[in-house]
Amino acid sequence: MSTSSLGPEEQALFSIGVLARLTGINPGTLRIWERRYKIANPMRSGARDKRMYSQSDIDRLSLVKILVDGGHPVSSVAQLSIEELRSRLKMSADRVSKDVSAKIQPSRVVVLGGSLAVRFAEHKGQLREIEICGMFSSAAELDDKARALAPEVLVVEYATLQRETLGDIWRHLAVTGVRHAVVIFGFGAQRSVKDLERAGVLCLQAPVTLSEIERACASARGASVLKVEETMTATAGVPPRRFSPDQLARIAASATPMKCECPHHLVDLVNSLVAFETYSNECVNLYPHDAQIHELLHTTTAAARALMETGLAKVIEAEGISAD
Repeated sequence: MSTSSLGPEEQALFSIGVLARLTGINPGTLRIWERRYKIANPMRSGARDKRMYSQSDIDRLSLVKILVDGGHPVSSVAQLSIEELRSRLKMSADRVSKDVSAKIQPSRVVVLGGSLAVRFAEHKGQLREIEICGMFSSAAELDDKARALAPEVLVVEYATLQRETLGDIWRHLAVTGVRHAVVIFGFGAQRSVKDLERAGVLCLQAPVTLSEIERACASARGASVLKVEETMTATAGVPPRRFSPDQLARIAASATPMKCECPHHLVDLVNSLVAFETYSNECVNLYPHDAQIHELLHTTTAAARALMETGLAKVIEAEGISAD
């Protein structure tokens, strides 16, 4: 299928890795289908002659994947146009109805990022595959309010991908209960992108259209649940402490109107996590041969400490306790 006649909305190109996540077709399988059945004719880009696919390729191959999963031989659908594929899919609705219904159910999405929120707000009525249930301009507001909205996908915008990006996303997922994430970024090292993709985060480099983000969200919901905590490495960041030792001491010493002991217990937990966070970081420096596992302990303990600090902040707000 040629990409030369694409309209302006379809001009964005995607690597084979992104296409694989959006369609569910393994890159190796797709290459075989291209050689054997001429199922797609990707454009080539750069000195390394990388395969690049259009939005039309993704739409068409997504239908092919549904039909193949429903029992159709790939040889029987490889050369069909997108209209013919849709017709074949309609005739086979009794066998693939579960797959089709899963695709047309809107994904519940929360958005973190000022410019993204503005774009989604302006075109909210045009979205079909996703439902924007919350838009936040700050990470603190997201962590505080998103869980109550029961979102399925987090869309977050970064100007650049930093060492701490993976840690940030992991913490957002843990606090909000979201199971899938899409990252829109301006610039980022290839290693950072690979770290995120290995964790199951779908990465799209700006500029991207809203339809591309919408499709990515719908596809992310059908992907495996993120396992970011299993892929935390030395590249992950460590969140800053929310409370100083003096503030924790004041909270622990405060009396509560209902004689609730939760603030005292939470302070003890935070202090214990801080102590182990410091200890595991020193282990990284003392024993280089165990650096990777101790760095994992350091970053995960720091993330746990940040979560407990969030809980403590909510408790002292509810109890009317000042940390200052």
